[in-house]
Amino acid sequence: MACPCWFLPVDINCKQRPLIYTVIPISQAIQQYLDQHPHQDRLTTAQILLAWKQLMPAPVQKRIQKAFVKQDKLFVKVGSAALRQSLVASKSRILERMQEPPLCCQIRDIVVY
Repeated sequence: MACPCWFLPVDINCKQRPLIYTVIPISQAIQQYLDQHPHQDRLTTAQILLAWKQLMPAPVQKRIQKAFVKQDKLFVKVGSAALRQSLVASKSRILERMQEPPLCCQIRDIVVY
């Protein structure tokens, strides 16, 4: 089976000669698009929030009211004071687990409020 590919023009501004297309893999075309457009931050935010949800068990997820990412920090609003204290106490362990290879989130800090 052939590799899925995408055709991109080599020279867009050329008006004298016809466009020449080169074949590149779709993953490379998507990466070029993301490098040229500001969507990378949204994808990174979505990956961090998904990793947080995968890392936390269901009872903890039920008590979390809000979670968002701002400037490489994960902000988590918790409805339970006991859970808040527990998350603050284990913050360094949670950061280590979020930065391990399966999740690989580039996050500097977790703010629990």
